[in-house]
Amino acid sequence: MHLKAQRRKNSKRPMPMWEEFLSKPIRKYIETVFSGVTGLFSKKIHAVTPRGFELKIVWFLLAFSVQCL
Repeated sequence: MHLKAQRRKNSKRPMPMWEEFLSKPIRKYIETVFSGVTGLFSKKIHAVTPRGFELKIVWFLLAFSVQCL
């Protein structure tokens, strides 16, 4: 298995058409999932210390995983 990122349209070394055809739906699925997860984050995370920021992220991931059950 080889992981390849989808290239931009104006790339000097474009991907072959068959590789682009196979990678497009996968990229769209990943972008959809990522936008859904980032939409659940609050717009602003106020934390004074790095430990507080880490704690808020962990609690968000815990709540998200419980919601997915």
